[in-house]
Amino acid sequence: MLPLGLETFASIFSAWVRSYNTEHRHSELDGRTPAQAWAEDVTAIFDVPEQQLRHLLLAAAPRTIGPRGIRFRNLTWVDAGGLIRERRGQQVVIRYMPHDDRQIHVYLNGEFLATCHPRDALTGEQEEQFYAAARAQEKQAAAQRSAARKRGRRRLATLSASQESAESARRIPAADTGRLPLAQADLWAESSVSLLGLGPIGPIEPVDLAHLTHLDQGEEGRPW
Repeated sequence: MLPLGLETFASIFSAWVRSYNTEHRHSELDGRTPAQAWAEDVTAIFDVPEQQLRHLLLAAAPRTIGPRGIRFRNLTWVDAGGLIRERRGQQVVIRYMPHDDRQIHVYLNGEFLATCHPRDALTGEQEEQFYAAARAQEKQAAAQRSAARKRGRRRLATLSASQESAESARRIPAADTGRLPLAQADLWAESSVSLLGLGPIGPIEPVDLAHLTHLDQGEEGRPW
């Protein structure tokens, strides 16, 4: 049997679609044809953008953006505009034709992000655009690092000034330095026994150690 030509197939398929929708009465549609059920349905409809509609018919797979791009089918996929490069480490969904390795479409959080091509298959124009985007991103990153260093230096200067002010506030006037040792001694004398509720005791008399040894011995001269 010879294969059908494209025009013959389109004609046969069109006739089947027309017959099914306008002549076939469906039991789950209360005996109505699909065309009748569609005409009587009052649900609001809206147009889907052509690009989004085309992508919905593609196969999908989750991927993580790596440092060089997206790895898929042993290829590294990048976009000329550098949008993938900016989002390394993020989770995305790619949509693709199962038997077409020319391009994939990348979605981030349900929104279309970019169309990617194999890194080794970029055209000369795409290659130049890719490197221009990389240079612009590196320049922006360098500016951000420089701004962060400046903010850090300003913050450090502010903290240093605050510490110097606090240190100045803790300094004792020169006129009071002579009284500091006496004040500390008085404070120690008052606080050393304050937790026991005792007052300071007077000087202790000398003790005769030989006399204490005699008191601790029994009748046989051995200590108990």
